[in-house]
Amino acid sequence: MITEATGDYASLNVGTTYTFDKANSTLTTKQGIMISKGAMSSLTDSSFSVLFEGLSNPFNYTYTFEGGKLVLNLATSGGQTFTLERK
Repeated sequence: MITEATGDYASLNVGTTYTFDKANSTLTTKQGIMISKGAMSSLTDSSFSVLFEGLSNPFNYTYTFEGGKLVLNLATSGGQTFTLERK
């Protein structure tokens, strides 16, 4: 779940859950009743891409781990950075 966010629309992203399914290479995000599902690709030790259903351009992320937190930088959207904690 996103516990901290910076960049464009930061306050709207706090509380969004990210569910990673490594076996199926998918990512599902959920904010309230809004659910987005996507196929993950180009996974490396520091980055991955997600093509969400209904979209033609992928979202490109870089990531790091800081203690027990996952920090995602969304390279394709206004310099957004999300800090996630396990729920």
